[in-house]
Amino acid sequence: MKPVAYHRLADNELAESAAFYEHRREFLGEAFLDAVDETLAKIQNNSALGHPGKFGTRSWKTKRFPFRIVYLEQPD
Repeated sequence: MKPVAYHRLADNELAESAAFYEHRREFLGEAFLDAVDETLAKIQNNSALGHPGKFGTRSWKTKRFPFRIVYLEQPD
């Protein structure tokens, strides 16, 4: 399984989104992060799952939250 590396702006967006959901309801931020982790695991197991995008990227939507993970598979 390939490791995941976040772009610095994506890392900030993830933290801000988790804080937003947590502010709306206790433990919702944690549920959001769990949904992201679940989606990342699916991508790591089969990177071809995502929908093709610009510049060779792919994307996959998280369950329950309107959040899409955009990724670029790198060589080992």
